Amino acid sequence: MKNIGEVIEQKLVESGRTRADLARYLRVSKATISYWVSGRSRPAHDRLREIANFLGCGAGELLGERSQGLEEVKNERLRSVVANLIATHQRVLKRGANQSSLLTSIEGILKGFQEVEGNSPAESKPKPR
Repeated sequence: MKNIGEVIEQKLVESGRTRADLARYLRVSKATISYWVSGRSRPAHDRLREIANFLGCGAGELLGERSQGLEEVKNERLRSVVANLIATHQRVLKRGANQSSLLTSIEGILKGFQEVEGNSPAESKPKPR
């Protein structure tokens, strides 16, 4: 299993970015990044999310956990949303609710999904022209 420094170095190479790019992004010295990559030190736990965001991976992947491909993650989330929509539709129909109630329930599920994706509902709405 790779240590966090090896994963950081691998992800930098894969993304075509440099240690200096990561250092600027995190506002740390290039020496700090070199220490992490060489294994002489480790990034603080609270920096893992920032590092992962820059490298385009999950914090768990930095720690050596099995990574899922982006498509696999998207498909998993999509399956979950569809399952929730179907279950909601069935519950609403059993109650004999009208179409407006169904749409309200579906909007609630989609709003929750957008929040999980990291988008606030306001950000996801189209801007008026």
